[in-house]
Amino acid sequence: MRLLLRDTVEGLGVIGDVVDVKPGYARNYLLPAGLAVAVTPDNLLAVERRKQQLLAEERARKAELEKIGKDLEGKRVTVRALAGEEGKLYGSVGAAQIAQAFADEGYPVSEKAVLIAEPIKELGVYEVQLKLHKELEPVTAKVWVVEEKPAATS
Repeated sequence: MRLLLRDTVEGLGVIGDVVDVKPGYARNYLLPAGLAVAVTPDNLLAVERRKQQLLAEERARKAELEKIGKDLEGKRVTVRALAGEEGKLYGSVGAAQIAQAFADEGYPVSEKAVLIAEPIKELGVYEVQLKLHKELEPVTAKVWVVEEKPAATS
């Protein structure tokens, strides 16, 4: 069955591709999910317009992330964590906490964008890579892991 993809489908094709698939795959997955439509001139035009719109949105998003990346280059954020006497953390600081620290500073960084080899387990200053977009080079920022004093109980 020949179909026109309305979205990128992993292992099959990208938006705007005309693909041949088995009828069961088309009826049970692609068509109900809205991922594909029949190949008609109207559908070809509609999908091409949608593809151009998505490309324009992606270019705008990339430009915005590039600007954020320039602001983040060399930026320092602080993460507070409970630690023992010798600077060892109770637990660790991972990508989620680092992303939250950047968000608290006004930089919306996703957890997936934070590239660290392994979770941080000691107090100190660490360099992290932030991969904001697949087509942009990672930027380097610093994370200061400082001790959080436990709340005193009365």
